[in-house]
Amino acid sequence: HEQVVDAGSAVHAQFQADLLGIPVVRPACVETTALGAAYLAGLSSGVYQSTEELSALWKAERRFVPTLDK
Repeated sequence: HEQVVDAGSAVHAQFQADLLGIPVVRPACVETTALGAAYLAGLSSGVYQSTEELSALWKAERRFVPTLDK
């Protein structure tokens, strides 16, 4: 398992990984609300053909692994 974070919670990704005991992934674009709105506009106007096409655009910027001993 791993947790994907965005926006404000992305700045605390290492802290979250340590507390949860699982990796936390920060995406390349943390402004997912704006990105989601743009993607929906692209879908409705035909720029994108499917949600699968949009999913392929997602990229991780960094993966934080727990560093605290249990």
